Amino acid sequence: MAHTFSAISSHPDTRTAAFEISASLEKALKGREACAVVVFASFHHGRNFDAITRILRDTLTPQALIGGTARTVFTHHQTESDRCGLAAFVLAGEGIQAKACALDWSRGPAELTTSAQWHSLLHTGSAHAGVFLLADPFSSAPEPILSAMDEARLGSLGGGLLSGSTLPGGNLMVADDIVINSGMVGIGFGGNISCASVMSNGCRPIGTPMVITEVRGDLIVTLGGRPAAEVARDSMLALDEKERARFAHGLRIGIVIDEYASMLGQGDFLIRRVLGVDRRDGALQVDQRMNVGRTVQFQLVDHETGANDLQLAMDAHELDEDRILGALMSASMTRSPMTSDLPQLREERPDMAICGMTSIAEFGNADGVSRLQGGFNSTLIFKQETR
Repeated sequence: MAHTFSAISSHPDTRTAAFEISASLEKALKGREACAVVVFASFHHGRNFDAITRILRDTLTPQALIGGTARTVFTHHQTESDRCGLAAFVLAGEGIQAKACALDWSRGPAELTTSAQWHSLLHTGSAHAGVFLLADPFSSAPEPILSAMDEARLGSLGGGLLSGSTLPGGNLMVADDIVINSGMVGIGFGGNISCASVMSNGCRPIGTPMVITEVRGDLIVTLGGRPAAEVARDSMLALDEKERARFAHGLRIGIVIDEYASMLGQGDFLIRRVLGVDRRDGALQVDQRMNVGRTVQFQLVDHETGANDLQLAMDAHELDEDRILGALMSASMTRSPMTSDLPQLREERPDMAICGMTSIAEFGNADGVSRLQGGFNSTLIFKQETR
């Protein structure tokens, strides 16, 4: 039987906080083997990450451990952004395998473009289940290597780009006893568990689907033959005053995943951010190059919708008689998980161990492909059959 546990401390002294969460987790384990540990630290603790991992490894003796720094960390109890926070998640039980790796890109990105390379780094064996990644947003280049990871059949994916510092070299990561400030770390899970990736975008479509009719670099010039900014404005004006206020979170655009779908709903889009407007011709700059002929629809950030999406997705994963053990969460800083997703999860699933961080962008499996997307809540859930 597998088990998950989480613990958090808001003590400002790093060693004290590490001893607090290690003691709490050791007590919860009750002699069970700690197979995998994932630790998140607010930037206050970053300079002493080696002390954190040493204390956790000495107390819990896990097979594998990774961690990273974030603006906010959380479990069942929130810590405010301006407070110290140290949180850890443990996967325990017989028959579970875990494997960690660190990729230091301080001298340039590692050439990890083949499935064999990723298989050797993170695959845990015949019962491999999933992977959780933490990457530095300034030095890593994760998107080009995601296809190689898919070919390596690394299973469900979770994680995100670290939010602990706004300066290059300020984010710290750890894998077992290796501490780095560039590149990425990862941990693979396997054994008598299964994993699932849940991507909740916290958006709902507004207006009507439109076909891209002209592009210029990373700019969408026209939608359905009309200036893209004009279409966006009309979509906004059709909303009531309360809903318009939500545009303060930024405009999003959704790329239709299945062009042949007869009906489109919240889960049928890849969400991208609108970065700006070219006032000369009303073109919209998007954080991904688009092609003429793709169907898109503007999206409204809606925290309540996002929380409901996450809960419905978890309910769906329990329909096949699996029991959800716990979850590792990487939530966009625009999502405010402490006031949206977590309260509902605590109410609906009070016994489920949750541990996570706020992130710049999130890793996950969307439409069967590993992706890095912004504005999401990416949750890697751990399950076990109840039969």
